[in-house]
Amino acid sequence: MKPLKKKPPRPGFFGCAFISFLIILIDAMCPSSARAGPLSTPLAQIEDPIGAALQQAMIWIPADSQAESDFIAFRKRFDLASAPREAILHIFADARYILWINGRPVSRGPARFDPRGPEYDSVDVASSLHSGENQITVLVMSYDREIKAVNGRAGQGYNARMMKHTPALTLRLDIGSKQVLSTDESWRWSDHTRYRDPLIDWANIKDHIDARAEDGDWTQPDYDDQAWKPAARIIGDAWGPLSARRTPLLRDTPVAPELSDGQSLPVSLVSGQKLSFKLGRLVQAYTILELDAEEGTELSLNHAKVGYTARAGRQTYISSDSRAFDGGVIAVKSGRATIIGLKLIERIYPFDRVGRFESNDPLLNRVWEISVRTCELLSEDAYVDCADRERAEWMDCDPPAFDVTRTAFSASGPDGKPRYADARLLGAMLRRTALSQQKEGWVKAHTCSDRFDIHAHMEDRSCDWVQGARRYYESTGDAALIREIWPVIVGQLDYFLARRTGRGLVHAREWVVWGNPVGYVTCEGAGLNAFVYKALLDAAWLGQAIGLTDDTIRLGQAAKELATAFNTTLWNEADGTYYSAYYPEAERTRDPKRAMGLKLAVTNDLIAPTFFPALFALDQGIVPVERVERVRAYMLSHRAQAKRVMTFYYLFNQLYREDTDAFDREILQAIRQHWGSMAASSWGTTSEDFNGGSKAHIYGMFPGYHLSAYVLGVRRDGTTAAKRILVEPRLGDLTSAEGIVVTEHGPVPVSWKIEPGQLRFRVEIPAGVKATLRIPRRAADARLEFTDKSAGPAHSEGRYFVAEVGPGLHSGKVTFTEPATL
Repeated sequence: MKPLKKKPPRPGFFGCAFISFLIILIDAMCPSSARAGPLSTPLAQIEDPIGAALQQAMIWIPADSQAESDFIAFRKRFDLASAPREAILHIFADARYILWINGRPVSRGPARFDPRGPEYDSVDVASSLHSGENQITVLVMSYDREIKAVNGRAGQGYNARMMKHTPALTLRLDIGSKQVLSTDESWRWSDHTRYRDPLIDWANIKDHIDARAEDGDWTQPDYDDQAWKPAARIIGDAWGPLSARRTPLLRDTPVAPELSDGQSLPVSLVSGQKLSFKLGRLVQAYTILELDAEEGTELSLNHAKVGYTARAGRQTYISSDSRAFDGGVIAVKSGRATIIGLKLIERIYPFDRVGRFESNDPLLNRVWEISVRTCELLSEDAYVDCADRERAEWMDCDPPAFDVTRTAFSASGPDGKPRYADARLLGAMLRRTALSQQKEGWVKAHTCSDRFDIHAHMEDRSCDWVQGARRYYESTGDAALIREIWPVIVGQLDYFLARRTGRGLVHAREWVVWGNPVGYVTCEGAGLNAFVYKALLDAAWLGQAIGLTDDTIRLGQAAKELATAFNTTLWNEADGTYYSAYYPEAERTRDPKRAMGLKLAVTNDLIAPTFFPALFALDQGIVPVERVERVRAYMLSHRAQAKRVMTFYYLFNQLYREDTDAFDREILQAIRQHWGSMAASSWGTTSEDFNGGSKAHIYGMFPGYHLSAYVLGVRRDGTTAAKRILVEPRLGDLTSAEGIVVTEHGPVPVSWKIEPGQLRFRVEIPAGVKATLRIPRRAADARLEFTDKSAGPAHSEGRYFVAEVGPGLHSGKVTFTEPATL
């Protein structure tokens, strides 16, 4: 076995206590902007007996032990009198684990977590157990050290999935109602595994493998672990209360690689030779590689960013993390190896795709497909921002992630029934964000991270978070989660209110959506203040929904006062729109570099108007009724300033509110123009921007939502509790569009087909739901005919026929004289 360098002892019982003392000391000496701080207001806790028991059964290596690697393997043998019909294994590890039972890989986890709110997994393991002796093995990747440098930058702050924390493992096996196994000192551990210290780049773990460190396959039941050492119990108070995982376990799906050059396995390779494969689209997968090699053979797996040094003989490698790739190369750098097996296992959220979109335009069909596929790919244990870079959970992953989810997917609930428009990822993000609250009241822009830089505190993203809480409640009616995070919502909004100036506006960094020329400028910005206004209104609405009258009144009054200040200070009467910001000379002097880079005129401390203040003011509803027409006119006449991806999300929403055929057509043409190159990409995903950035990014997926909710035309009408939907297609220049739109009430199949002189339609409303049908008239002389007799009387309203209908199938046609005039 190759000698390996020892690492210093890890903190144990007394080490953890000393570190806790240091944290308290540092808290008094360092500003919170330099590191994560404790919750200013704890979340409400829910009793969880299993979580409490797990917290009392945490183990790790003894405090006086020296570990060679961040990866520690634990093993335990136990006997069962018979094979169980029901067996649930509850497990938590800080920071990640892979679980084997009787030599077979069973699960990996846990869900990403903040140590103040960890969650344990519950895994059905009955099929993996048998009568007689059984063997459980758990590989834990700890994370209690500074991050290695990445790309020449200091490691601190460049991991976005885990937080530097105390390592631990806790596990409990229940068969029926009886606990038969838990972690204790009888478990044995070893650091002599092939998994050496990895390189962590954002959320991605790049394995460093040296199989020579092992003396056999320690995942197998017949491995002799007598040389392994006993584990030690540790106190579980370094974590917040353990509770059950709030999102489903991820789904593993094998992906078949296509080998290049007509190769087939097994393939023997010597130094300088390689095995290439392709997949045809981007996947988020982990690797299982089976090989037979000479001692010391060095391989590289470029798709997984892994370097592998082999021991002699046959061996199997399972990557500790998944990775995004659409193909790869396994190369032998030195030595000799035979590749016997290559399995790629995609591991993502267990969404079932129910939605569908098909029109007479193949390009739009492809855009819908890549939008929905991107949402699938970026749905792991959280909505993550991108697959090919950080894989971090940001507050602004929604919008647009939940928009696509609620129109395209379902997932099984705990009862096994479909949960349409599944909001559990959104709910988990809301809770993890709440756990990130700093002592000043603000919440972090990305969760489960020690990263503190310019993007740790993003004022605008916290408005997304508050608005997301309302979107979640409207979709689910889950008052318990809103009550749990309510103190944090109030704390975040009070943070804003405490930063109002004498003019009544919030003084903070301006909304940073790409393309906004005032983005990142600390000022009294129109964009941020518009979003703070809407966040206050949404919070007041939520407060009323959960019965908190005092908070509702206070936040509602604050929103009213902010709207008055906004429309007093920032209104530009001459142009009929809003100034970009109030930017006093003192602020310009404080940050001259930012001021010099502004490239907009500043007159009387007011930054000149652009398209963005008008867009955001309209989107957030802060424009008084008497000014709406002028602001709309300004926004529309300056919409050519929209050039970046996420700007179009807000622009599309506003153009659809205009409710004209011309703008319906313009949106479709914009999708064709700007998303065409994404549709042509072999990755099959949407990108971060039109001319660069991540090629698999959450920002670019929203056309999938608009094509479902607006072109096919199915949207929830009010909260889910109202049990109503709206059906209002915006076909633009399409002659046919059909598919299925998912709603919280179930899937809604629709079909629209324009033929000479008529529009044929078909829509099926789920059971227990009422719907308003707004069917395009197409021409002033149009007539509506229903095939079924259950539809209520229809009337004309603008460019639509309007009818109220109940559950079931409704079909018919609109006849009109060509050419269409509406």
